[in-house]
Amino acid sequence: MINRNSLNFFETFDKGRLFKPNYQNYSFANIPSTIYYLLTGKKDGNILPRDCFGKDYPKPKKTVLFFIDAFGFKAWEKYYKNFEITQKIVDQGVLTPISALFPSATAPSVSLINFGVPVLRHGIIEWYLYVKEYDNVIKSLPFRTLGYPDISGLDLGYDPKFLTATSLNYYLMLNNRGINSYRVMNEEIVDSVYNKLTEGSSKQISYSSLTGAFNSIKGVIEEKERSFVYFYWEGIDSAGHKFGPDSKEVEQEIDKFWSAFSKAFLNYKKDNDVLFLFVTDHGQIGIDPAKTFYLNLEIPELKDYLKLRNNGEIIYPTGACRDVMLHIKDERVDGVLELLEQKLKGIAKVLKTSEAVEMGLFGPPPYDEEAIERLGEILILPYGNNCVWWYEEGKLEVDKFGMHGGLSEQEMLSVFGVW
Repeated sequence: MINRNSLNFFETFDKGRLFKPNYQNYSFANIPSTIYYLLTGKKDGNILPRDCFGKDYPKPKKTVLFFIDAFGFKAWEKYYKNFEITQKIVDQGVLTPISALFPSATAPSVSLINFGVPVLRHGIIEWYLYVKEYDNVIKSLPFRTLGYPDISGLDLGYDPKFLTATSLNYYLMLNNRGINSYRVMNEEIVDSVYNKLTEGSSKQISYSSLTGAFNSIKGVIEEKERSFVYFYWEGIDSAGHKFGPDSKEVEQEIDKFWSAFSKAFLNYKKDNDVLFLFVTDHGQIGIDPAKTFYLNLEIPELKDYLKLRNNGEIIYPTGACRDVMLHIKDERVDGVLELLEQKLKGIAKVLKTSEAVEMGLFGPPPYDEEAIERLGEILILPYGNNCVWWYEEGKLEVDKFGMHGGLSEQEMLSVFGVW
C-alpha cells in the first residue's frame, strides 16, 4: 500500500516557495534509530511512525537497507507499475513519502546512516565542505581538493579523522547489541578514504555488478546470525546529474536496477524474519547550467568580503549550487546579507545560517560547535530550479542538468519502503 498519512505533516515557508524539512516523525533522519529499534527492541531517539510498517512494528532478525540514490517518492509513483517486482513491493508492503534531510544531499545522508547521528553532529554537511583543520575546502566524500585534476587529501597530509565532528559509529552501536553489519558497495568506492573512516565494525562487500551485489546480500541473509545489511547504489543519481532527472538515461538506469532486482528477488523465498527496506536520500530537480547566477561574476565586490585561508586565498563557497554557504568576514555579514537580498530578489532566499539553525532547517539540537562553524555565515536557497554558485575556471562551475541539495518538493520528498 501507499501510505500518504505523512503528507499531512509536511510544511512550507517563505510564501510556500520552500519545503521545510520534518525531523520529528516521517523523516529520513529517523531511519537509523528506527532500524536500531526493530533489531534490538531498544529506542534511541525518534523513530518512524507505526503506519510506515502497516499495523505494527516488525521484529526482524535481519534487515536489508536498499539505499537507491535519488530514487525518491515521485520516482516510485511514476515507475512502480512498470515492474512486477515494484508492484509486488507496494502491494505486499508499505511505501511512505518522508522528508529528506537538509541539505537534501548524499554526503549528509549517507553520513547519518554511517554515524547514526544528524548532520550538525556528524559535520559532513555537503559535497563541498570547509574543514578548519585542513584550512581548505574539499570535496567531502571523495576526500579530494577542488579543481581538475584534484588532489587526494591524503597526499596533502590531511588526517581523515577531522572530516567528521563525531567519534560515534552506527555499526559499533549495533555490534554492541549483537548485530553484525555488512556494507555492500561498488568496488570503485568500497576502499575510499570516506568508507574506511566510517566502516566501524562492519564487514565490507564489494560488487562490480548488481547481480553480484544481490547474490552477496542473499548469502548474508541466509546465515543464521542477526544482521544489518546496507546496500548503496548511485546509478540513477549519476545519470540524473549528467543528463537530467527526466532523461532517457535515467529511465535506463531505473530499468537496469529493477530488472536486476527482479531477477534476484521476484521469486525468492525470503524468511519471515528478514525485512527489506527501500530508501533514498533525495529526489532531483532539472536545471539549466547556462542560467546559473554566478555570485562573483554578478557581484564582483563579494570576493572582498569572504574570509581568507592562512595563505591569503579566499574560502570558497561551500554546500552546492542549490544550498550555497558563504564564509563571510564577521564585520561584513549584515552588509552582505542586505546586498544579496537585493541582487537575488526573486531568485533565492538569503538568510544567516544562524537563523536557519534556529528555524530547525538542519535538524533539532544538540549540535556540535565544530559542525556549526562549517556552515559559514550566510545561506542561499534558490527558488524553483534556479542555481546560484561561484565561477572559478578549473575549480568551480555548474556543469550538471540535474541537482539536489535545496528545499524544493522534488528534492525533499524522500521515501521509506517496507517489504
